Amino acid sequence: MIVTLTANPSIDRTVSLNAPLRRGAVHRATSATSYPGGKGVNVARVITEAGINHCGIGRLGTARVNLTITEPDGTTTKINEPGAALPSDCISALTGCLQNLATSAIWVVLAGSLPPSRAQHCRVPVTPTPKP
Repeated sequence: MIVTLTANPSIDRTVSLNAPLRRGAVHRATSATSYPGGKGVNVARVITEAGINHCGIGRLGTARVNLTITEPDGTTTKINEPGAALPSDCISALTGCLQNLATSAIWVVLAGSLPPSRAQHCRVPVTPTPKP
């Protein structure tokens, strides 16, 4: 089993325009899509598509929004939100869950950004256990 942790998940929203983006102007989108995102979510998606057994864990609550604006000529503008702060009790719960699942994992993937104000405090002590 592969375990993936996404501490700062997102909603990846893409908006397509039919004309070049002009600062300060009002634009009408020709299409818009939204998908669950974040590096750990994307890794879990690929693992699922490959048919590999895995367990994805992450935080509950409001996800940040990453906005991609695409123009007809292929120009892409990205605006990524930082995400909400991760409370201490949530860090403890995620750490405990990760440590528990890591004991039966072949791989553990810690992917993506960390929520603001917690990046320097998030160190997950996962001690590898030799497999028989």
